[in-house]
Amino acid sequence: MLRWIAGWRRARVAQRRRSLAHSAMSAAFLHSAIGHHEDAVCVLDQVDLHALSASDIAHWLNARAYALALTGHVTEALEHLRDAEDLLVGIEDTEPVTSESIQVLASCIIGTRGIALLHGDSLDEAEIQLEKALALGAAQLAQARSDQVPEQQRLAAERLWWLAAIAEKRRDASHRLDCLRRASKFADTPYGIEARKALELIS
Repeated sequence: MLRWIAGWRRARVAQRRRSLAHSAMSAAFLHSAIGHHEDAVCVLDQVDLHALSASDIAHWLNARAYALALTGHVTEALEHLRDAEDLLVGIEDTEPVTSESIQVLASCIIGTRGIALLHGDSLDEAEIQLEKALALGAAQLAQARSDQVPEQQRLAAERLWWLAAIAEKRRDASHRLDCLRRASKFADTPYGIEARKALELIS
């Protein structure tokens, strides 16, 4: 009986640690969503990685890479993304995760790599990665459940926003305009709103 109680207590402690880690990751996402990327990194650095599964750590690496890329730490961001992809290899055989959730995370990693490459001024490579993430996301959006649609739309708008940024760096006004128009169709997303504002300035 005492052994069972000790095991139960250990399980409760582990569950509590996982819950705290997930809460911190959610807080970091909110920081990044409002542009406080350095704060996001600080919050993520407080996460107890020992409490997380491999798929959770891949999410953590992608989130930290995103924040790092947007604060100019491109090399470290790209290293995180390579590590995240390595963790996803064969993960369906070791964790109770769906292939759908892994595919969504994989496309997010590709999109984050595009953002990092853009901020490292590797425009051609950035465009390839963002276009790939956009195409994968479109397929996922077409099959998404109603509760998944808002997140997929948010991702699509953001990827189009960064593709517009690449076009702007190349002084390709026509392609920038096209990307902004496509992003603006996701009107209820942060980057859809930003795209509409940018279009108003053009017109």
